Amino acid sequence: MSDQKLLVLPGLSPGLSASRMLAQLRQASPGLASVDGVELLDLIERTAAAGRSGADGLAETVADVLEERGAHRVTLIAESVGATAALRLAALRPGLVAHLVLCAPFGYARPLSGTWHPRSSAGTVVRDLYLGDKGRSRAALEVLSGGADLVPEGLLDEYHRAQDDAVFKAATTLADWIENGSLTPMESSKGDRVRQTKVPVSLVWGRDDTVAGVDSAFYLSRRLKDVQLRIFNKLGHLVFAQGGARIAGHVASVLAQVAAEDSAGEVTAPAEKIRSGA
Repeated sequence: MSDQKLLVLPGLSPGLSASRMLAQLRQASPGLASVDGVELLDLIERTAAAGRSGADGLAETVADVLEERGAHRVTLIAESVGATAALRLAALRPGLVAHLVLCAPFGYARPLSGTWHPRSSAGTVVRDLYLGDKGRSRAALEVLSGGADLVPEGLLDEYHRAQDDAVFKAATTLADWIENGSLTPMESSKGDRVRQTKVPVSLVWGRDDTVAGVDSAFYLSRRLKDVQLRIFNKLGHLVFAQGGARIAGHVASVLAQVAAEDSAGEVTAPAEKIRSGA
């Protein structure tokens, strides 16, 4: 896929790992065989060890990783809190990012309608997801998926197999950042820095997301300068885990379009800003 530099930043995945997203993308397109990833577990540990926290801290740690790898003008494919960090990075360190493909960034506008889980509840959900107790993890998955009927078969077992003390410690740190507001400063339009993001952004959202609801998607689509939004039915917050091949295929097609435009020296001009998908 031309000479695109691609990096995956996972969200609330099993083990806080990028491996699931990477496998889905590589399966969706042979051109994505060389896509690389960063473990959210490692990002949280490095951020905390450096005395940083929240969205700004994670963004700076991602910047450190990119500079260590000699990677500049990177396309970031990110989900949930990983997407929050990616969007923050594009505002703080614009020279490092060329394009963003973001699945449900966490911590933006409060929904105007439907169910919304406040910071304290979201923090509890994150802790429970990685606690290692199957009953509480199942309940957390139901919240994140948008309902019990939307939890993919076998997903709970994936979380359980990937669970260990390091994962729970990192998840607890993440939950603390959610609850103290350092991961959600963007709920105020004065602090979100969204308008500082100048690179093209492709947003992917689940219509049944009750953690980062679609009102956040519309909020971002209004404030970002160059944005496309695709909303998928019967998906909650765990877009990649729930959407499987259809999400990986959509992201692969977006990346192919970006690569073609880069090769042709074109600028992305979204003709259809908001779309809904099956």
